[in-house]
Amino acid sequence: MIQAERIFPIPQIIRESLIDLYCLGALKRGAKASKANEDCLIRLYLGKDTEARPSKVFSPRNFRLHQDQMERLGLDLTLFAEAMGQGLAIFHWIAGTGGHDIEFVLELDNMTPDSMLRPKTRGLNFQKLLIHIWCLDFNQVRRITFDLVGVEMCVEAFFANDPYYPRPGSAELWTIFSYAYLTTTEKALQKSENLELMAKEDTEKIRTQHLAQIFLKSVEQPDIPHSLPDLSAPRPTKTLFQIAEERRAQLQGGSNQRNGGSQQQPFLDLSSKNVVNVKINPDGTIQEGQQQRDSSSSPSSSDNNYNTPLSPIWDTLFLSTSLSAAHFTLSVLTMHQYAEALVFGPLLRSTLFTAFPFLTLTIHLVHGHLFPRSITDAYESASLATQSLLYALRQTVLLVIANIAGCYLIYLCNDRGYYAVMKDAPNVGIVWVCCVIEMGVVGAVLGVLGPAAWAQWKGYELF
Repeated sequence: MIQAERIFPIPQIIRESLIDLYCLGALKRGAKASKANEDCLIRLYLGKDTEARPSKVFSPRNFRLHQDQMERLGLDLTLFAEAMGQGLAIFHWIAGTGGHDIEFVLELDNMTPDSMLRPKTRGLNFQKLLIHIWCLDFNQVRRITFDLVGVEMCVEAFFANDPYYPRPGSAELWTIFSYAYLTTTEKALQKSENLELMAKEDTEKIRTQHLAQIFLKSVEQPDIPHSLPDLSAPRPTKTLFQIAEERRAQLQGGSNQRNGGSQQQPFLDLSSKNVVNVKINPDGTIQEGQQQRDSSSSPSSSDNNYNTPLSPIWDTLFLSTSLSAAHFTLSVLTMHQYAEALVFGPLLRSTLFTAFPFLTLTIHLVHGHLFPRSITDAYESASLATQSLLYALRQTVLLVIANIAGCYLIYLCNDRGYYAVMKDAPNVGIVWVCCVIEMGVVGAVLGVLGPAAWAQWKGYELF
């Protein structure tokens, strides 16, 4: 059974002693007087030393007590390493979790949290206190499977977590941590006959002990990467082009010796603008095939089939069909909200014979496909300033329509009757969506902010 209890803050005398030791001089008075700092919590970092440059930010609420600091305070780090090994083994093989993001914190319970009574020693002395280690923060703990996949999850959590656990580099602490981890796993398996998480067969228990050993070996192995590889580093292997070039050079060298020597040609000339079909003979010589036409020449008929853009009508129909489907969806939702029964016939007729033709003509017009060829040619030949002015005018018209449609849609759904909502809300909503899509990102943001500001001004609430 895992029991949750309250972890009391560190007593005031200890908190102020930590501030005197590790807080910069200018910040000590404010740190001691801060009401928020009364909730002092000490994290135990056995896997990391303090940084060379002290931090300008000091917070006793989550104070990180590093390995070198514990040694200077005279703490027995072996007891902490043993307790962490025992706790992690229970998390892994009894609770069946990976231990993701759990925290190990310190509690000193020979004084009440607000006590100012000093021990009968001078200075800060942890050895005169009764020390407990507590675990907390289980909101990210995940279940593991008792196989190699579960071991990988445990290794991932070990390195992703804050450096509470000792690292293999610290030989003594890591040895104590590993021994406590394995012995706790073995003892827990011997007493787990009544636990549903563990199998009763001896073979399964032995298998679980092996998984615990694999976990420690995976953490110890320095050649197993625990981060993304450096993609900018040089590749240790050769490319296919390099291998082919070396093989061709070997074969070509033997052929040159037989033929009295001849000048070698490169396997692939990357500076050439044309693609050349070649054939490699059994003796390694290269025979050129029929040269393809330059990229500046006219493409073949097969290329035309892939590079020819779609007709404007297909571009329009693709967008109008999607918006018509959205119109039908909105119509169904509004009828489902207010009507007694869903009748799809009128909704389909409204979408097919009203919304779809209107959207098709509007999109075709906005995209400029309905204008005569002379007008489009004049636009393309106009100066950049003229084109920018016309584009700004188009965006302004769409923005005005989007804001009017959005504001009216909010008014319609809040102040009009249910019949008006069923009749007009899908049409107005799809006009607003169409304008937002056509305006791009900046225009779409303005098309949303306008109705939102109007709704705020009118006092409409979200819920």
